[in-house]
Amino acid sequence: MTTVTRRVVWGLAAAVVLVVACVVAFVMFRRHGPPSVPPAPPVVVPAAWKQYSTSPGHQTHVGGGKAKCVDCHDVDTNGFKNPGTAVCTKCHAQEAAGAHHGPGSGSGECLTCHTFAAGGTVQSCIDCHGSPQGNFAAIVHHATVDCTTCHHLGQSPAIVLADCTGCHNDIQLKHQTMGPVRVGSHGCVDCHHGHEPASAAKAVCTSCHNENRQPHPQAHDACTSCHKPHDFAARVDACIGCHGDKPTLAERTVPAHADCINCHNPHVPNSAASACAGCHWNMDAGHNKGKACTSCHVLHGKDPHSAREPDAGLVRIVRDFGK
Repeated sequence: MTTVTRRVVWGLAAAVVLVVACVVAFVMFRRHGPPSVPPAPPVVVPAAWKQYSTSPGHQTHVGGGKAKCVDCHDVDTNGFKNPGTAVCTKCHAQEAAGAHHGPGSGSGECLTCHTFAAGGTVQSCIDCHGSPQGNFAAIVHHATVDCTTCHHLGQSPAIVLADCTGCHNDIQLKHQTMGPVRVGSHGCVDCHHGHEPASAAKAVCTSCHNENRQPHPQAHDACTSCHKPHDFAARVDACIGCHGDKPTLAERTVPAHADCINCHNPHVPNSAASACAGCHWNMDAGHNKGKACTSCHVLHGKDPHSAREPDAGLVRIVRDFGK
């Protein structure tokens, strides 16, 4: 065998060995994959996690599958220390922009209401607002109603008033059906404020009805003495409730005389004496010029039977001038 032949044989043998080695390597790679890389060391979760895991904040975020530990905690740098509230804005930027501000110079940061601390419980608005907060009085009325019914923190607008009739369905409001609806009216809250007692609405009537600010007759200062709340039409029976069933001249034959407010204007004191001319404008008395009709005609006589007859009011005339 010549030298050239030997070289060819050895070259072919080397090529065969290389091919076989490549085939074996390919088969092994397909079967077992690339060489394994040592895994990264696991994050060491402190034993205190069991205590923190039951807090409302961790239950919602981690327990609810919405976040991982490293989404809030910079584990490599600070471990599991409290990350503060800056991380909240990563997901809750809108809510953080409309943060709930506390009294004075303090502010209600996220963690004031949203608890992540060990042993923490769900915070309720009334936990703070059950007592005075700065210029705000303690919440008493509607304190048991879910605040989010009307209040929407972090949203704009932050307060969207609920329909009062959802709970107060026994109230039939007739106030706004008695005339033009006031521009900018919001219904019930024109008079009632959500956290004030219902009786406070008595003081706001003149905010719209300012034409009735003038002095009223004694004991007529409260509008609701005569106007029934949520109805507001003046009630004749309200007069009788205080003044009793007074005998009135000719009330049986003249219907207008039976209605007190036809002569007595509760918003204009001492106007009853001049009210006669409103109906009896064509009566020309030939005597007693310049004096009121009531100087002769007794409208509310002492005798409950005689005063109700058409001519009973002339008793004074017969007594004084008929002799």
